[in-house]
Amino acid sequence: MKTNNLKNYMRRLFSWEETREDLILEHRLTELYREVRKWEMHHAPNISPGFEDRLFANLKEISMEEPSWNNRLFPAFLENRTIQYGLSFAMASILAVVLIGRSQTSFLEDSTESAGVVIENTQYLNQPSSVEYADSYHRRVFLESTRNQKGSVETLSNLENYFIATGKNGVASEIRYFIQEVNR
Repeated sequence: MKTNNLKNYMRRLFSWEETREDLILEHRLTELYREVRKWEMHHAPNISPGFEDRLFANLKEISMEEPSWNNRLFPAFLENRTIQYGLSFAMASILAVVLIGRSQTSFLEDSTESAGVVIENTQYLNQPSSVEYADSYHRRVFLESTRNQKGSVETLSNLENYFIATGKNGVASEIRYFIQEVNR
């Protein structure tokens, strides 16, 4: 039974038989379009007979300005994605080369720069820090070398003042302790 329904449905699809309803609908649509055309003819704006001639004459008088070469080239240059990507890559490459070169030169420079404090006696820079003198023997050697060097107490007091000014009171108190032991 289903095959008969399917056959009938396929026959109706591929064989176009006009029914009475189809003909009535087609005639009514044709009548509707004819009425719309009549209405458009009566209500359309009236154009004077010389309108086309005047329009053509006005169009002949209009002259188009040729844009200059930079007005034509510059927007096309900026809107071209390939050129934008190329310029971006070139700028990134230049920036990378500059940064790498700068880091290598700063790495190779002598690192004797101070943090804004000028101290004339810089012999202490070659000596290990006081943290390395934790046991008593090394502490005594450090104190003896500080006593024997001229101006070392003054340098230590300048360092103490610097660390107090920068807010590093722990380091300043350690330096004050060494100055007191040197002066004993």
